[in-house]
Amino acid sequence: GLSSFFITRHLYLLVFAFGIWLFFRNQVGKYSGALKISMHSFTLPILISTTLNIANLTVPIPAWFVILHAIFAFYILSRLEKPLS
Repeated sequence: GLSSFFITRHLYLLVFAFGIWLFFRNQVGKYSGALKISMHSFTLPILISTTLNIANLTVPIPAWFVILHAIFAFYILSRLEKPLS
């Protein structure tokens, strides 16, 4: 149900943030910085996903959500002027 949706998404955010921290440690600093980037870059993809679910539409690209999330995360990382603390 709804609780499993939220648990799954939160676990996804934690794993995605760990990947950001692992590969971009110099830019994000602590894990909390990677988690912030993960959450901020997660917003638009989750809105798109929810809208598509409400409209009963699907995207024919496997892992489109992860790809879109990664694009927004890379964009945020590219716009950082100084490392997060």
